[in-house]
Amino acid sequence: MPTKMETELTTFFIKGLPINYGQETSSDGKLLTLNHPKKREAAKFYFIDNMLHELIFYQTNSSYFIDENVKSTGKFVFSSPIDPIFIVLPYLRDRPLNYMTLNEILTNKEYPDLIEIKNCVGLKYLQFAVDHTDDKFKYSEEKVVEWLHKKFDALVSLLERKRLPPDTTAKKTAHGILSQYLEHQVYKVFMTERPAYLKRKTSTNETTSTTVKKLKSK
Repeated sequence: MPTKMETELTTFFIKGLPINYGQETSSDGKLLTLNHPKKREAAKFYFIDNMLHELIFYQTNSSYFIDENVKSTGKFVFSSPIDPIFIVLPYLRDRPLNYMTLNEILTNKEYPDLIEIKNCVGLKYLQFAVDHTDDKFKYSEEKVVEWLHKKFDALVSLLERKRLPPDTTAKKTAHGILSQYLEHQVYKVFMTERPAYLKRKTSTNETTSTTVKKLKSK
């Protein structure tokens, strides 16, 4: 952890450590400008240890200590891990008929930093969220919906083990989190469409229930 901070720079926290915001690179990672998957506008992210973090800006009028120094600007930037698949999906959705390699997806003139996330750990799971053949990928609404439902279920399971405010629930919080990274139309489909695996699960449960009722009636 650094012992001196440059007070003219905003400070952000990555893995609990303070780092000077204002440097495009550091020994730990790199600041990236990427297209926000919901807002479709430039946003700041931090790439470190092959993981992508969203930067969340916060400002206060208070001063605070970092190590042995006083920080008086009151500007914080906190990081939160983000699944890189959320970043990639809009590019695939824009070209739904095309199979593309990961390099083709991540090569973008407007956002040249996009190629930097090629080695993100999370991108190895892209094949489970869209159609794929060999090393190429194509948008599939059905697979995206299934992937989102499974992600939602995993998020709910995680949140149920956390202490949440009394006025909310794990499901409500999970919906709020996912909605931050999905365009309105994608989120709408996620909310209204039942993926195939859930339909199969419901069908299996109904069949089992019917069989049990028949056995009890004999």
